[in-house]
Amino acid sequence: MMAEESDQKSLLGLLNGLARREYYGDASVTNEFLHHELYPDLSVENFNLILDKSLQNIRRIAESDMDTNQLEAFLTSQTKRKEGGLTDDEVKVFTRFWRNHRSRIHDILIQRCQWNPSLKAVTWRVDLKSQTRDNSEVNSPVAILDIQLNNQLNDTREDDRIRFEVSEGQLTGIIERLREVETLLSSYTQT
Repeated sequence: MMAEESDQKSLLGLLNGLARREYYGDASVTNEFLHHELYPDLSVENFNLILDKSLQNIRRIAESDMDTNQLEAFLTSQTKRKEGGLTDDEVKVFTRFWRNHRSRIHDILIQRCQWNPSLKAVTWRVDLKSQTRDNSEVNSPVAILDIQLNNQLNDTREDDRIRFEVSEGQLTGIIERLREVETLLSSYTQT
């Protein structure tokens, strides 16, 4: 019983260490460190087998962003492999690991895929013009849009802000274009 619990703790430590290195950017977690700290009695060859199998499984799980059902099906398929399959205890450890790290790893993978600013927030308000050079524009509604972009590329990590004013006709055009984009995106996600 104690050996099984120790094996589970070692595997969980290995998975956490791999997550720190592969996804969280901690370069101090080396293979040698993991071997020395978690599996000191294991030969380098046997440790590398465990390391490779664990890393491959983490990558497959993370790249697919598996939910609970997908994870269960994937891990079950790994237990049925004849050579190098997972044990039931290892399945429990992988499940526990993924439940604790899924959202953070998912966010990191999304950040790695973004090379352009992303939309963070849009606020708007409608005002009436009370003063203008042309009296025909007095009391006409205008929308003031404030768009905040999450800029991953700049070194300051400050968000970019764009603020502009549009007339009723321009706002209608913007809304129509957004509907076109939404329809186009929906058609891509349904195919």
